[in-house]
Amino acid sequence: MTLATIKQGMEWLYQQTANHPRLGLDAMHQALDYFNNPHLNLPVIHITGTNGKGSTTAFLSELFLAHDQKVVTLTSPHIMSFNERYQVNNQNIDDETLLMLLNKAKEYNDYCLKKNQIPLSTYEIITLLGILFAAHIQPDVFIAEVGIGGLLDTTNVLNAQVAVITTIGLDHGDKLGDTLQEVAYQKAGIIKPSSQVVVGNIQGTPLSVIQQYAISKEAIVYKLDDDFYATPIGQRMQWDYTFKNWYFKNLPCSLLGRHQIDNAGVALTTFIAWMESRQQRIDETAIRHSLATTHWMARMEKINDQPLIYLDGAHNAAGIQTLSDTLANYFPNKQVTLLFAGLDTKNQAEHLHLLAQLNPQSIYLTTLNHPYAMTLEQFEEILKDETIKFKKVHLTKDWQAVIDDYLLNAHPAEDHLLLVTGSLYFVSDVRSYLTKK
Repeated sequence: MTLATIKQGMEWLYQQTANHPRLGLDAMHQALDYFNNPHLNLPVIHITGTNGKGSTTAFLSELFLAHDQKVVTLTSPHIMSFNERYQVNNQNIDDETLLMLLNKAKEYNDYCLKKNQIPLSTYEIITLLGILFAAHIQPDVFIAEVGIGGLLDTTNVLNAQVAVITTIGLDHGDKLGDTLQEVAYQKAGIIKPSSQVVVGNIQGTPLSVIQQYAISKEAIVYKLDDDFYATPIGQRMQWDYTFKNWYFKNLPCSLLGRHQIDNAGVALTTFIAWMESRQQRIDETAIRHSLATTHWMARMEKINDQPLIYLDGAHNAAGIQTLSDTLANYFPNKQVTLLFAGLDTKNQAEHLHLLAQLNPQSIYLTTLNHPYAMTLEQFEEILKDETIKFKKVHLTKDWQAVIDDYLLNAHPAEDHLLLVTGSLYFVSDVRSYLTKK
């Protein structure tokens, strides 16, 4: 039966849960072989990292577009629409093309069932759709973001000419390991033989793991603060850049936070390495325009001016620490109200400890529509720990009322800030709610 509408297609997609957990990429390779291996000749930049993947992808996409390159991106998760995951030249895939690709995936899963083989899971299909989309578009560059980890991620069937590793932190411990060394090994797994590797703000043992893995693949590594430099200028979102014979002063950075200058530096190095290897032109004016106009949803995104509301999907410890630095550097005198929800698959006790250190005026802990959402009762249990100290804590299921109250009551933007943070699924819900108001 053919999927006739996008609604049918999405319902079918989310029904394809794997009944038998499996390791390795054999299922992905078998599916790609069925489609005559469309991934083999794609021009790929593969991006992993605990944090910073999305922002780096956004900077990269703008840099390539400003140089008249056709760009396809595969990112996750989506914020407003599933179609965001697959873009060509910053435009979401249209429903017609997505439905066509979903039918191809269904054709393959139906074939597996007839042959008594295990069909692809939802997660595997989401990656397959991105690869089939890139093969359909035939871009100048395909920027693919890892879902989780790298080595065993479904995207690692791609033969990337450039691998990017933004940061290393503890997240998804059940899949990637409980030490930074283990996580680094999983992330390094995207490095392919004789490729180029761009590494962000990573030090110590994790960096050594990546460098040793790169040596084993005879890959060239470019490391932030060793081979290229992204140097902030005071507290302004401007920076100087050096790499090989390239030197740019006073570059702009449209995304807020010191860490975004690192991400912009990683993206610019990746772009230059890519363009030089293909003997393509590099234009400084285009670079400046790209870095000044990059936008990325739900990453320190100002969603309302009066009163002031920001969204930031800080969903792990490293993300919350980065958020803390950004607040200290750019909002030092603001009275901050936090609205937070998260998943119970994360260490929310650790997250609340870190959020308390932000010293907000008050925090609202809430829940979201997700099977793994933290409940108010779970938050209440964590708050019994007397070392977690907030000035004011509110537990509420009605986060919409919190936002409505904040919008209706006078909160001068020069003094107050409502910061919505936590799970990207939650931030997505809030963003959708606010954009409709």
